[in-house]
Amino acid sequence: MQRPFTRVALVANPESTNDSVGIADRLAGDLRRGGLTDVRIHQTKRAGHAAEIAKALLEEVPTTLLASVSGDGGYHEMVNGALNSGVAEPMCTIFAAGNANDHDADLHEGDNDHREQEQRILQGEPQRLDVLRFDWNEHDQQRAVYAHSYGGWGLSAKGAAAVNKLRSDNPISEWSMVVRLLREAAPVQVRFRGRTRRYDAVLCMNVGQMAKYLKSADESSTEDGRFELILVPNQNTFLRFSTVARAAVSGLQARRTESVRFELLEPSALQIDGEVYELPVTEATVSVRPAALRTF
Repeated sequence: MQRPFTRVALVANPESTNDSVGIADRLAGDLRRGGLTDVRIHQTKRAGHAAEIAKALLEEVPTTLLASVSGDGGYHEMVNGALNSGVAEPMCTIFAAGNANDHDADLHEGDNDHREQEQRILQGEPQRLDVLRFDWNEHDQQRAVYAHSYGGWGLSAKGAAAVNKLRSDNPISEWSMVVRLLREAAPVQVRFRGRTRRYDAVLCMNVGQMAKYLKSADESSTEDGRFELILVPNQNTFLRFSTVARAAVSGLQARRTESVRFELLEPSALQIDGEVYELPVTEATVSVRPAALRTF
């Protein structure tokens, strides 16, 4: 059988809420028993290490299949390392082992023990995956960060980051955190399409759900060259509660687009795949890189 990869690198985060190293050991055994001879486990040691490992492995062997055994944050690092390696359409996948697993839940719905995903790898049948690209200028340097799932400003950044870092499976605790943030959060101020606007949330989504409680009402796709853009105008606290409740139950209306540009009029936190970036006053662009990755 001709597979598109020549080796598999499982990159595990020992600090994940689940036993990522133990999960990686089991996966490695399953893949070896399935006929793969070169399967290796790498453990991250610090923030940003997954990006370094991914880039180095692909520079060494471009046909490496990178598999993140972590949450969305670890996979975010891996994807950025892979896309900065210079390899065209690198192969990346995720076996969920963290608190925030939105990407895995969207692509591998119902495959909680990863058996179907393992079979796709053994059969060598990848699918194409779009990624989002966020560009901005910081200290006269142009920055580009990729997102496998989503990014956003305002409540989306504060709420998603707080819930993901809470490391709790208790929905009461998570909703309490969301309620507190709804009361305290300030809107993000931008210039958009020639007008100054204030938004409680600006969401750019490649998957259908963000941080457990924010959903798009529209059918999402990770391989159509577009993303969902959700703009929530600045509202009073009561309407914020109503909006978040609607987002959790039926989802928020979105527009499909290939790119969008904002001028940030004040320093703002941007949350990408659960990781928070502090942006200065700058122009920010969000675009799609169609079929940038191959995944399983």
